[in-house]
Amino acid sequence: RFDDGLAGGEGGFHICTGWLIESLVLAGRLREAEALFADFAALAGPTGTLSEQYCPVERMALGNLPQAYSHIAVINAAVALAAAKERP
Repeated sequence: RFDDGLAGGEGGFHICTGWLIESLVLAGRLREAEALFADFAALAGPTGTLSEQYCPVERMALGNLPQAYSHIAVINAAVALAAAKERP
């Protein structure tokens, strides 16, 4: 909404994708969570690092690279999925 003086737009934050995956797991929607996790993990660059944000329109990483919070999101989502699979 406001001009920050920087060129370019803003993408979606990877950490929010991780939270969405965890929410899907908690809601029992494991297939959706697994599919989104696979797409999420595929966004890592050739060195295995994730940026802060991703622009799905331009299909490019945005923001800080690497971004620790993005990696924490992947780890937390993976742990949530693994724990859900172990439950009866």
